[in-house]
Amino acid sequence: MMLSYTIRAASEAALIAMLEEAQEGKARPFVFETEEGKVVDAARITFPKPEMVPGEPVTDPETGADVTPMEPTGMWVCEARLDAPDAELAAFGD
Repeated sequence: MMLSYTIRAASEAALIAMLEEAQEGKARPFVFETEEGKVVDAARITFPKPEMVPGEPVTDPETGADVTPMEPTGMWVCEARLDAPDAELAAFGD
């Protein structure tokens, strides 16, 4: 059974810090240090991204169709998908 944890934070750096805290003492880390900086384990963690929600509908000037653009909430979000429960991620999750 696959478990999913959605984690939100005020910034990408805060999300990375939360994942680093949750990985302490575990055999397989959630975050790796590379030459380019810190990256998440893409097999288990979606890349942190700005959280988006539907905005106010507007009319597309080219087509005349009503469209609903996505707008940022100001928060960052990622999802962890694991095959075993993780108490630390559960504590951070929504």
